[in-house]
Order: sequence, then structure tokens, then C-alpha cells
Amino acid sequence: MSKKNIRMLATGFLFSAVLLLVLQFAGQGQSVSSSSEDVEELKNEVRYLEEVATSLELENERLVAELEELSSSSDDQTEGAEDLENEEADTEESEAVEEDAESDQIDEDADLEEEAEEEPAVTEYTVVIREGEPSSVIASQLQAHGLIEDVHAFNKHLEDNNLFRRIRPGQYTVRSDMNRDQLVEAVIR
Repeated sequence: MSKKNIRMLATGFLFSAVLLLVLQFAGQGQSVSSSSEDVEELKNEVRYLEEVATSLELENERLVAELEELSSSSDDQTEGAEDLENEEADTEESEAVEEDAESDQIDEDADLEEEAEEEPAVTEYTVVIREGEPSSVIASQLQAHGLIEDVHAFNKHLEDNNLFRRIRPGQYTVRSDMNRDQLVEAVIR
């Protein structure tokens, strides 16, 4: 290479370096302005999120107050129901005393009452099975009505005999005098 060619190459490198420096400083100015725009966007977003948070807090407070009101009203209803049950129990006791007095006077009425007491009343219950409910929910309903004693034993019986697959959604009527197998047949029809 000649001296002239080396000078031209060096001048080209120098010119390229200067051009890169100018572009770098010019690019930083744009990034600073875009950074300030980003900061402004972030500030706006923070303000919006703070507004949403305060509105959610107000909504939460309103819902808590509503829940407390509902729970206090349900407590009042429960107390009213207990008072009503106590009154019914008192009424039943007074009726029992009257019945005892009448039974002493009339032997025939006493015989009829004894026959009625010996035969337990059969109560019908409706078991509701919804789409996708497991057999444990059905067993829990039966236990709540006092028809079975052990939820796990009932479920095990259903699983051992593959009866849980035959359970379909719907409303089923069961009676208090049914045994386990009759209850299963009632809910798999």
C-alpha cells in the first residue's frame, strides 16, 4: 500500500469515528426525552392504580358492613327461632301434662296413644344432586337428614360396588325408614 492510500484509509476511519460520536450524543438526547415521556406515563399509571385501589377499599368496606348487617340479622332470626322452639317445647310439655291427665281418666285414649308412640313416624326427605357433585356431597345430605351415620362407609359402599357412576343429577325422595341399600337404589334411579 502506498502512503496516499493509507492516509485515505485513516481519514475514513477518523470520519467514521466522528460520525459515530455525533450519532451517539444525538441518540442520548432522544432517549432522555423518551425517558421523561416514560416517567410521565408511569406517573399517570400510578395515579390510576391509586384511584382503583381507593375505590376497591371503599367497595370492600361497604361489603364488610353489609356482611355484618346480614350476620346480625341472621343472629336475630336464629335467636327468634330458638325462642320459638322454647315456646313450642313449653307448649308440648303442657300438652303432655294435659294428655297424662286425660289418659288417667280414659283408658281407651291411652291405648291409642301407646300404639301411636310405638310406631315411629316415617319422614320423607328430598335429596338434590347437582351436575358434577361427588358422592360425598350426597352422603353428607343423607347424614344431615339422619338417614346414615357414617359418610365414609356410605361412600366406600358406593365405590366398592361401582355405584357412584350410576348417580345422576336430579331430586330424589327418600324416607327415614330406608336402609342403606334402599337409599342407594333411590339415588341411582
